[in-house]
Amino acid sequence: MDHTQTLLNRGDPLPLYHQLKRRLTQEIHAGRFSPDRPFPSERELVEYFQVSRMTVRLALQELAREGWLRRERGRGSFIAPKKLSRPADRLVGLAEDEIAASTPIAVRERSLRLLEATDAVPACFTRQPGSAFYRSERLGVLGDQVLMYSIVHLKVPAGTVLTTTMLQEFESFYPLLEQRVGITISHGSRTMEAVEARKRDAQLLNVRPKSPLLLVRTTVFDSSDDAVMYSESRFRGDRYQYVVPYIGRRASWSAQTLR
Repeated sequence: MDHTQTLLNRGDPLPLYHQLKRRLTQEIHAGRFSPDRPFPSERELVEYFQVSRMTVRLALQELAREGWLRRERGRGSFIAPKKLSRPADRLVGLAEDEIAASTPIAVRERSLRLLEATDAVPACFTRQPGSAFYRSERLGVLGDQVLMYSIVHLKVPAGTVLTTTMLQEFESFYPLLEQRVGITISHGSRTMEAVEARKRDAQLLNVRPKSPLLLVRTTVFDSSDDAVMYSESRFRGDRYQYVVPYIGRRASWSAQTLR
């Protein structure tokens, strides 16, 4: 840290803990802390900035709440990994978006099965003669860390054969449906909300139960406005964020288009 600006401004109306949080955030942005080494302890920060332990504790709590730090019991605090960003305004798979080029996220298929006529399907689908449904479970993995768990339902022409080998070959369902099955994808709708990790989510994503997750529901339609894919994906809230790169002054859609 910059030793020329150690002391905080006690004459500033901004609370000392907020000044300290701002200073530490600047240091994190500048890359002055290694993510592999523990963040300075409360005692070290008290001595360095000459403030009370309560001031330091409040600042660290704010940094952890905002996602700058992750705290490990018995080890201390560490710089949190930078969140991966995904575009919210396009229909792309994990292997197709911008982060795929710089971040080798692997998709692992857990299961793929053809549903029976008596199996339930998401409400967005209409059962029609000549159609069949598949259900897939998959994980998004970075290194040895699972970041995403997804359940995907597909509606395809009856007689269509899909295998895990095909899914691994195409990596994303979008080119699989378009190039292999011959479905023309037109558009989709998407909702996102914060949820707590259920017991199964916690086991798969290696987080504590009730940890914050980002639940993304996506419905994909073909050129006939028929739903052909529905997915529910749970992302680790500490590692993922969705980004809308452009927002217009006036809405270009109506509530009806959100279905």
